Amino acid sequence: MPLPRNRFTKNAIVELNKFKRAVRGSKKFNLVFGQAVELPLRYIPSYVDVYSKLLEHLPQHSIKKIKIADFGSGASFFSRFLQSRGATAFSIDKELSLLALAKKTGLKKIVQGDILKLPFKKESLDCVVMHNFFDSFYLQRLNLDPRKIGEQVFNVLKPNGLLVIKNPKLMARKSVGQLKEFHYDLNWLSRSGFQIIDLPDSIHDIAVLKKPVQEH
Repeated sequence: MPLPRNRFTKNAIVELNKFKRAVRGSKKFNLVFGQAVELPLRYIPSYVDVYSKLLEHLPQHSIKKIKIADFGSGASFFSRFLQSRGATAFSIDKELSLLALAKKTGLKKIVQGDILKLPFKKESLDCVVMHNFFDSFYLQRLNLDPRKIGEQVFNVLKPNGLLVIKNPKLMARKSVGQLKEFHYDLNWLSRSGFQIIDLPDSIHDIAVLKKPVQEH
């Protein structure tokens, strides 16, 4: 049975497929990545999920002139797409070699950084995207504390800023050497101050959270 598609999903599919064709036809991308250019393009359906949620929840349903940080961006294909749609897209990763490739494709905002030491001023971003950043293996391998990550992201987002997480699966330590997986447990972000406005469902493995305006 085909998945239901709202207008945001339809727009995302059209725009990302157009970007995919542009990448395949780009001498610059093909010179930089060679045959490996096809690898990140396999994630286009996943990027559609993330982008459609951005369109749905951002003011004016547009990313133009929006400051977006793409954490764990890797080769930065999604960041490059966001830039092509008019966003100020920051591609952030710890791997300098991947960011160097991204720079060669024309990406303007490239940051080598640590998620626990974000190189942004307080309340300077409109949106943070984490695409498969919070999968269980990644957190375990890097020994990251998701609560501290939540606090860091909350600090750099503007009031009403959005955090969009693809595949928000977490792991909690039971005892030394043992891990238990919790699916869609976003309470740690609520404790950081976020308001959950869109939860994962059987179709979209996406969570959207908002930093509420603080009352004085």
